[in-house]
Amino acid sequence: MNEGLEDHGDVDMYALLGVNTDGSTRAGEGVTTAHDPLAAFMDNDDDDANEGDTTTVSPSGVDVEALLTTLVRDLLDEERLDRVAPGARIANETVHVHKDREAYHLSLIVDMGGTPIRPFATVLSTDRGVLPLNAPTGLHHRWKPLYDTLQRALVQALRQHRATGA
Repeated sequence: MNEGLEDHGDVDMYALLGVNTDGSTRAGEGVTTAHDPLAAFMDNDDDDANEGDTTTVSPSGVDVEALLTTLVRDLLDEERLDRVAPGARIANETVHVHKDREAYHLSLIVDMGGTPIRPFATVLSTDRGVLPLNAPTGLHHRWKPLYDTLQRALVQALRQHRATGA
């Protein structure tokens, strides 16, 4: 993977991805009061860095988030990424898996021809198994394959983790 890519906090990844971030709703879209793990991740991304240590440790003492991050790093490679985003480079050191309730969120920085973006994917891990969530409704169709690729890597990492019983 490529070293030296920096996290540029001033880049609006949602604008680059074509997501409407002005808070308006489209006709026919209702407001829900149920917990939406994907929306919570998108809304609280900056807040999480200031909340202290929220490391998820399994009963066996394994840091689950760190383990899943390592598994995802092994699963994502330039070839897999190049199929959905030609010319993109992964900043491997920025791959991060974060848990919020039953949701696991994967994010990383990808260099898209000199423009760093932070795509993400979300998966639920419940007693019913690993359940992928649909991409956000405002996500531009060009970015859906990247979302799906990241989500598949996270699903695979979660299934590997469950298979080991850690």
